[in-house]
Amino acid sequence: MEWTKRVMCRMFRKIPLKDLHWNRRTGMAVFNTEEKLEKYIKDLEKSIKKDGVQIPPRIRKAISIERNDWGKEYRVLRGNHRVEVAKRLGWDKILCEVLDG
Repeated sequence: MEWTKRVMCRMFRKIPLKDLHWNRRTGMAVFNTEEKLEKYIKDLEKSIKKDGVQIPPRIRKAISIERNDWGKEYRVLRGNHRVEVAKRLGWDKILCEVLDG
């Protein structure tokens, strides 16, 4: 039997926030109320204002259905809340770990 090994390349790039799209399957499950989620977001916002983003969000290239274009938009795999805070702070871009492969 022949085995194939799929290796993912990791790179870090500043990505425009308008190109990052929320992953509905992650990030919300731990909060059972909107109040808890909002408190977490506000605490994270204070931390990011003070220390910056310590762990970059992890993203992957996605297909833009509207534009029928591969790789111009990204799906957030980890770090949805960090992306949300960056948007609230008015940032244009955020440093992300981009998975490819």
